[in-house]
Amino acid sequence: MADIKGKIVQVVGPVVDVEFETEELPEIRWALKTVRTAIDDRGNETSEELYLEVAQHLGEKRVRTDSIWSNRRSCERSGS
Repeated sequence: MADIKGKIVQVVGPVVDVEFETEELPEIRWALKTVRTAIDDRGNETSEELYLEVAQHLGEKRVRTDSIWSNRRSCERSGS
């Protein structure tokens, strides 16, 4: 299952729907890892990881997930 890639098809707040190419879907409560790459205002490339927890199978090769920040990002936000 680790090699299967999905595509984000909808984002509503912390809820993210992901579509896969095959009928084989990740199990409920499994974590999916996404990496967002962007260019900051100084022209530097930055990336951050965001984890998504599978909450529901929607059918049609889609799952609904809840977003969870990576540990590093959570620590930065809490001031730790």
